Amino acid sequence: MASHSKQQALQINDKNYKELINNEDFSLVLLLTASNPQIGCVLCTEFMPLYNHFAASYYENLSKQGSDQKVILAVADFIDSRKYFTELQLNNVPKVYYYAPTAAKQMVPNSEFEFVASDPYRQLVTWVVAATKLSPELFKLVEKRDYSNIALNILIVVGALGVMYKGQKKIVKMIYNQRGWQGFSIIFVILFTCGYMFNVIRGTQYIKTNKDGTNEYFIPGHQAQLGVETQIVSAIYGGCTLAFILLTDKLNSMKNKRNKNLVTILMSVIIFLLYSFLVSCFQEKKIGYPFWLLKF
Repeated sequence: MASHSKQQALQINDKNYKELINNEDFSLVLLLTASNPQIGCVLCTEFMPLYNHFAASYYENLSKQGSDQKVILAVADFIDSRKYFTELQLNNVPKVYYYAPTAAKQMVPNSEFEFVASDPYRQLVTWVVAATKLSPELFKLVEKRDYSNIALNILIVVGALGVMYKGQKKIVKMIYNQRGWQGFSIIFVILFTCGYMFNVIRGTQYIKTNKDGTNEYFIPGHQAQLGVETQIVSAIYGGCTLAFILLTDKLNSMKNKRNKNLVTILMSVIIFLLYSFLVSCFQEKKIGYPFWLLKF
């Protein structure tokens, strides 16, 4: 048991736990958990990856320093250690125990980790260092490089450069396309004018449902809003923008005077209706706003 040198927590089960409880030559930090989904231990599921990372970092730091292995980090899962859990008389999990070296069989830990909500990794390191008297440097978090993501990013960059090289004429044409930049600028301005960043920063809900089942699309006041508000106001501004572009740009190319007058009247009516609806929306946000065009 004391010769364990793998870069991970030692797995304890009903076959090897008797060696564990006679830890004469080493200290032991033991996680008792229940990962079976049928048991439904949420904290076990959340804490297990952190503990595995903690153990892997410890063993890697230990190997780099060339130190003797004085502390073993282990984990016992209920599904593989039912007999051991029965002997420990556990009523709930997860538990993290510390056992100091002893020649006698011991079931009662010398210390128990208290789970806290804030920064559990730092709290675990502090507790283990206090119990084992080891250097905190041995438990410094080691981040493993994900080479698959690095390779994927390289492939994406190389692929993008290849596409840009083959279609450079089309890309240059798109870059210098005035209509494209006009459209992008309009969309960008409308998006941020309508409160998109407010939703992102505050994490606002999309729509508000009342107790009677009815929905609210606007919340009064300027310190709160719903996600659907942004979409509604963006659609209004977008419609007004399109109608205004048709009035100022496309009408000049129309030769039929009658059709030109009809389109002018139609676009003007659309702008008036949309702006009236926009004012009504503002009245929902600012209670008591006295001005209006058409009431919706």
